[in-house]
Amino acid sequence: MSGCRRVGILGAGGIGGLLATTVQAAGHEVVVVTTTTGAAALAGSGFSLHSARFGVLRASPAVVTSLDRHVDVLFVAVKAPSLSAALDSVASRWLHGTAVVPLLNGVDHVDRLRHWVPGAVTVPATIKAEATRHAPGSVLHNGSSALVELARTPWTAAAADTAGAVLTSAGFEVGYHTAEAVVLWRKLTFLAPLALATTVVLGDLGTVRAERSGLLDLLVDDVCAIARAHGHADADPTAVRQTLASLPPTTRSSLLRDVEAGRVNELDAIGGALTRLAKRADIAVPTLTAVMAELEQRSDKRLVYPQQEPGGTI
Repeated sequence: MSGCRRVGILGAGGIGGLLATTVQAAGHEVVVVTTTTGAAALAGSGFSLHSARFGVLRASPAVVTSLDRHVDVLFVAVKAPSLSAALDSVASRWLHGTAVVPLLNGVDHVDRLRHWVPGAVTVPATIKAEATRHAPGSVLHNGSSALVELARTPWTAAAADTAGAVLTSAGFEVGYHTAEAVVLWRKLTFLAPLALATTVVLGDLGTVRAERSGLLDLLVDDVCAIARAHGHADADPTAVRQTLASLPPTTRSSLLRDVEAGRVNELDAIGGALTRLAKRADIAVPTLTAVMAELEQRSDKRLVYPQQEPGGTI
């Protein structure tokens, strides 16, 4: 195909599998970087995707335990706690001029990636898609949402265009914004209150509304205050509340699902990072502080900070 790219995908979980199948189906060369265990599980079987949006797809991309070739785009599709180990498998010599697109939740990973590989162009991004890995290589894409937002600044424009073209060809919706803070915080102001509230009650959104009336609104206030202090001047608590109010009571966050299953999770990348950013800006966030203290003091800490290999669902 015209415009065929070599695309690296770091992580073989839900989002990694979604990308591997759809990007290869679009005609691009795909190489997936995962753990030794993950690579062995994928050997011979590859990936399969079941999706209302994309249909049933199968893909057999190259699967390696360390990147062994230059890639035009590298999608980082591991969870934040697995990032350090995952980056050890990607040598910077293969990433000169590469568009590195991190799809992690949170905000503090972007500077870390830019420091790790200064020869690449890190493009802040968020993804709105629910993809679950039920077994190695077997991915279910729930719903029809598959939206990636990219920060297209003067410095990242060419890299963002390259990554956006790959995603568009693979059937994703792609949006662009000229402010990096808006791209990162627009998702986090919605995601963080939902994730923390459902996890602290160990239940769905209906349980939050029934058992902790007002908790969600107070968390929204705290998170939006932090967002405004760190560059997202338009963070609007009223708009976030309206979005959350439109969700069905059965809504559960990925953080809650990971905690319940004992999987690696993003509690620190979401709640911990927000707490540190509030302290840096000298902002009082009493509800966020109380929720994080409750989570960290639980007797079931094994559910809060489990260990797992890179590559889970995002």
